[in-house]
Amino acid sequence: MLPLTVEDDWKRSCLQDFIGGVKWPHSSMYWSTGKRLSGNTFTWYDKRVAFSPTLWKAKQPNNVNGTENCVMLRIFKFDLNSVKLEDKHCDKLAVSACVGPTTPAPKCSFPLCTNKDCKKNDPFFTNLVENPAHYLTEPKNHGIWIEVNHRTFMFSFESDVRTFEEANQACCALDFKLLSLHQGYKFRFLSAAFKNLTLKSGKFWTSGSDFGCEGVFGFCSTNRTLMKNETIWLPNQPDNLKGNEHCLAINALSNYAAALSNDNCDLKLRYICEGRASTRVKALELECAAASNLTDAEIPMAFASPNGSEKFKCFMTCYGENANLYGNGKMVDSRILPFVPYISAGSDSSMKEYYGTMGQCKQDSRKLYGCSRVSDFVSCSQTKSPTLTVKMINVVETTISEKKSWLPPVSESLCPNAHDKIMNEDYRAFFDSISAGRATLVPYRFVISTSCGKKFLLLSIEKAPPLTTLGQAMTECAKWGLRLATIDTKTKLNCMINAKIQVDLGLSTYPEKYYAIAAIMNRPLKAKNCFSDVPFGLDSWIANNISTATGPFVIVNFFKKYATTVGGSFKHIICETI
Repeated sequence: MLPLTVEDDWKRSCLQDFIGGVKWPHSSMYWSTGKRLSGNTFTWYDKRVAFSPTLWKAKQPNNVNGTENCVMLRIFKFDLNSVKLEDKHCDKLAVSACVGPTTPAPKCSFPLCTNKDCKKNDPFFTNLVENPAHYLTEPKNHGIWIEVNHRTFMFSFESDVRTFEEANQACCALDFKLLSLHQGYKFRFLSAAFKNLTLKSGKFWTSGSDFGCEGVFGFCSTNRTLMKNETIWLPNQPDNLKGNEHCLAINALSNYAAALSNDNCDLKLRYICEGRASTRVKALELECAAASNLTDAEIPMAFASPNGSEKFKCFMTCYGENANLYGNGKMVDSRILPFVPYISAGSDSSMKEYYGTMGQCKQDSRKLYGCSRVSDFVSCSQTKSPTLTVKMINVVETTISEKKSWLPPVSESLCPNAHDKIMNEDYRAFFDSISAGRATLVPYRFVISTSCGKKFLLLSIEKAPPLTTLGQAMTECAKWGLRLATIDTKTKLNCMINAKIQVDLGLSTYPEKYYAIAAIMNRPLKAKNCFSDVPFGLDSWIANNISTATGPFVIVNFFKKYATTVGGSFKHIICETI
């Protein structure tokens, strides 16, 4: 292969198509072959190829300190032209990019899945006005529902039998997923469901298959391979009878146990859908706590001492798997490595330290099995690079997406089922560079305030369409590596007011602005905090007209000490560090 050359707009366009926009999971900085000849004249390694000046990032090349003589390719995932060039010091650490002929396909490591067009059936749902949340209108029309440890299962009726692919589509239509059993504790959860339903027999489709990758079973709904040491099989399974049994079914046994078998994908069987339908905010952590026999109070202890007791180790493994930080017993490099340059804040020594830490900790943890592998990796990272590891955990946590599939509401409003959590590293770096003050960064105008144990971003979207849903507001905060602010105690509210986070900084209309927070009110249901399990109480702590105003979005003016709700659209939100 040869080092990468970006000689014209066609090559840049080709690269941009390959990158695919904001969901690019890898590094954002790559060395190219470009190098300074003299002044602002650059050349590629292959001098026969012209160097186009139209490919530079704005205000580049700038040759800081007269030492930036090499050309780096930067990926700006949120820009239309996502591939741009910068001049950098040639000794700066970055990943190399190469180009060459297509390499032979590697040996398969996961089955071929056909659920790429998994879509919910809109007529099954009720959509809440001015809020992207939706709920299944008549759950009882579709199957038998049961919740076990913050996870909801739906068993299809005895008369509702389908092929493997039909079962997958049926779950997608309900905005749930066909059952995945990639973690051992799910067998226990399922056994508890069988017992609750007094189900002592029956065969149900899961999303497991080895289609197209003989002998390598994986669950298509979660993209996870089967964990051999945690899987419970029926006797003499899998047997691939007659060579055409490529799909996995779960069997209910007479003692309420659950065991897998491989079966012909065209068989008509009942099926089990699942989703995280808990109204609790930390449902992922609570599910893993239940799986590991931890109390709610022990969860912070597990994060602080991941290599402590066995149940702490298993909690960390469960959490890492569900957060997509670890998969199949290994770190998901594409989820973690891209953040290393960002958390290193431009320091080559910090970047080299953390890459080295992760490499050494991965190597050491390979010697271990079960829950110990993931917990030892986390503990090792905390020991070798404590500051950088804390930064990594903080930034990765803002990108963990926890979609919830809502059933009909009872009394509280419903928050958005999910929102995009893709951080713009440049936005976050800009935020980190300012401790307090006013600034502009198109399309935003904002004020940053550090107080009350948090760092706040009061964001005004000036040169872009206004926001129309709470999910969009959450996504805007996520771009900065932050979360839409929660006000779940009177103490926090008073602190924010007394700290004067909303002050007149030379903008005459600034004190008039109301900022959306992470709360929703779908009348006639009660208002709800979206990132806290504490019942909504803002309306008893501050002057307001929340009960009589219209619209679902709760907005606060910290200067006037007043709260209300609004519908339609809004342009001002307040974000906070986690």
